[in-house]
Amino acid sequence: MRVRGLNTLIGIFIFPFIGSAQQNYEIKIVFPESVDLKKMSVSVDNGIDNSDLFPIYKNNSAILSGRYYSRYPVLRFIYPLTKHKLSIKTFFIDGGKGEVKFVDSHSPDVLEKFTSVNAIEEYKYSGAKELKDFVHQEEKVSDEFVNKYRDEVFDNDSLLDILNELDRKVLDKQLDFIKKNGDWYYSFWFFKDRLIGNPNTFDADTLLSVFNSSFPNELQNSVEGREVRKLLEGRTIKRYALAPDFTSKTYDGKLVKLSDMKGRFVMLDFWASWCGPCIELMPEIRKVRERFPAEQVEIISVSRDKDTSAFLKNIEKHGMTWLNILTDPNVYKSYGGRFLPDVYIIDREGKIIYRGQTDDRVDYVTFLEAEMKKPIGSAKL
Repeated sequence: MRVRGLNTLIGIFIFPFIGSAQQNYEIKIVFPESVDLKKMSVSVDNGIDNSDLFPIYKNNSAILSGRYYSRYPVLRFIYPLTKHKLSIKTFFIDGGKGEVKFVDSHSPDVLEKFTSVNAIEEYKYSGAKELKDFVHQEEKVSDEFVNKYRDEVFDNDSLLDILNELDRKVLDKQLDFIKKNGDWYYSFWFFKDRLIGNPNTFDADTLLSVFNSSFPNELQNSVEGREVRKLLEGRTIKRYALAPDFTSKTYDGKLVKLSDMKGRFVMLDFWASWCGPCIELMPEIRKVRERFPAEQVEIISVSRDKDTSAFLKNIEKHGMTWLNILTDPNVYKSYGGRFLPDVYIIDREGKIIYRGQTDDRVDYVTFLEAEMKKPIGSAKL
């Protein structure tokens, strides 16, 4: 399986139903002995965050548990088959408690055969077949192109451009289906998972417009609906707009409130220890700290790490002697949840004057020195 729209990514990017009441999930997962569990990726979407899980296996089985805020906790398994091909299985866990047991299929696709209890495989969910049928012709053309050129397509820019055009037609058709069938929960979930989950599919203004016009109020106002809106509004932030305020805590317990920092410049850095480009950027951020004291420029790094030890190790290794927040989805989504790294510079009035993923690359120190010479209030939309 290929994930449409991911062919030209640069960087690492890589929800009762209505209301905010949380519920608990408990899911048993079982694999045959033939599966290399070190290669198996397991994640869960709980309606607020989509998190990688690290199961503790005993006899090739594990119990997953946690909280969820959506109609279902959604469990996903990903297993690599080749360099460019993944086996992916996604399940909606009905009632929050269920079991997924994979059985030996004697084929390279270790996720091909399974049994389940209270776990609805994605393409068996109401609306999934209708969407797949709706985009069948466009997907067929795209898949035939990949099968014809196989791995060559991913190493040839001309072929890759053609594939991206074919996949764009698939994405356009998928969005058209969602517009016409917004009252189906599967349409909402697919919109959130496939189209918003990959920031390179459609621009945020388009997606926000579809969200506002296609889905009923009960979906928009659900916990996961509010999370979707927060994410999309974060992606529509314009340069010179007021930066979204947030309150969080550093990993060592210090309170961080952005609006309390007015009068200073703020560099907001989204990163992770597993993100190579993020690590490459650290020396440039460190130069800002060496040049300006915190009274002039506050630096806040927000990590997407799930591994606390890797997070702490990299803070020490790269001399990150500033404010460090570990895994706060609220902050991440408020700024659009884009691919990493993502850097914002905010002026003394709290306005965004630099967005790393949309503005030209700058030398941070030189940029800040120039901005400090400008009178307060000069940043305008």
